[in-house]
Amino acid sequence: MIRDKIAVLGSGVTAKSVLDFANRCQIEVVSVTDATLIIASPGLNPDSYPETTTPIISDIEWAYRLFQASENPPKLIGVTGTNGKSTVTAMISHVCDIPYAGNIGVPLLNYVGLEDEFPCIVVELSSYQLETCFDFRPDIAVILNISPDHLGRHKTMDAYSYEKKKCFINQHSDDVLIFNADDTRVVDMVRGAKATKVSFSNKDITDSFTLIKSLVGRHNYLNASIALTVASYLNLDQDVAFRSLHSFKPLKHRLEFVCEVNGINIYNDSKATNPESTMVGIHAFNEAVVLICCGDDKGLAFDALVDCIGRHVSSLIIFGGIASRLGAMVSQSYPDCVVVYVETLKDAIVQGIKQANEKEVLLFSPASSSFDCFNGYEDRGNQFVDGVNRYVEAALV
Repeated sequence: MIRDKIAVLGSGVTAKSVLDFANRCQIEVVSVTDATLIIASPGLNPDSYPETTTPIISDIEWAYRLFQASENPPKLIGVTGTNGKSTVTAMISHVCDIPYAGNIGVPLLNYVGLEDEFPCIVVELSSYQLETCFDFRPDIAVILNISPDHLGRHKTMDAYSYEKKKCFINQHSDDVLIFNADDTRVVDMVRGAKATKVSFSNKDITDSFTLIKSLVGRHNYLNASIALTVASYLNLDQDVAFRSLHSFKPLKHRLEFVCEVNGINIYNDSKATNPESTMVGIHAFNEAVVLICCGDDKGLAFDALVDCIGRHVSSLIIFGGIASRLGAMVSQSYPDCVVVYVETLKDAIVQGIKQANEKEVLLFSPASSSFDCFNGYEDRGNQFVDGVNRYVEAALV
């Protein structure tokens, strides 16, 4: 029986899942003043927490502690990084035939009490969730990459990296840490780790991955190799695991194929909320790219993105907070790249199809967050797909 009296900070999806769990398990929910444990939603900045000596933890941390109090704690695989977390989490889930939870949208608390039924779970972990983790210790940790993001909250790259380290900082020598040997920040992060370290690299990609038609882009071949590495540490047959990749379906809003219009292949990559993710999207294609970007200007560096656009993008369609800065940088450094400023997503779709030639790719990969015009990347991606479909329907009339 769980004896804590809990208080819940926040009112979003995480808070609702915590309250639902408390109701199912007959856990008393009280005020912050009367609580013995406080569960904070990841969307809340710690600067807004109430002054209290009562421990404030994440739902991930709470679920972990509850697992450890059970007779048969499940084996946990923790996945974190700046980009690609959801795809790798889903791919591990598919290849290893285990459930996923965490930042991917399924509360880890859902599996508390079901340890015998689900003895292994893969968990996507954001820096916001890890911020209020203290004891959390996955059996296998996966660190994908680290690049500037969420600095409005974490302030510095050192602080951001430290939160990510909480995915493996409590691991012991009999745990496993799978890390990106091509990312110098990640290599620095894991240097003092106690776990058994296993690196992955672009050198791991073989021609066999090109046979998997469901995977778009070299980065997804690397994601697949990570999933296979996890499978090997779960003692799963590698041939069976590889064959299962053929039936993996990419997640929505991540290089999601929308349709073909006039010989132009259109992709929705709305989950690209930073420059590095958009660069990955651009590099996924051998064809010339017409790129649509939009979103808040978070003050992130655009230099590498501008160089990527200049080398691989024929036209840039742009609107929102980042438009003036990114557009000006591209025009100054690569005057041959056509830059088109628009006001709305609808206008961007029309101009993108107009600018693209047959056999080119129209890629919606915003390079920033979406709250200036949309209710999150899902809403933004759904509006893009709906807008493309309306364009096609109108063209058929």
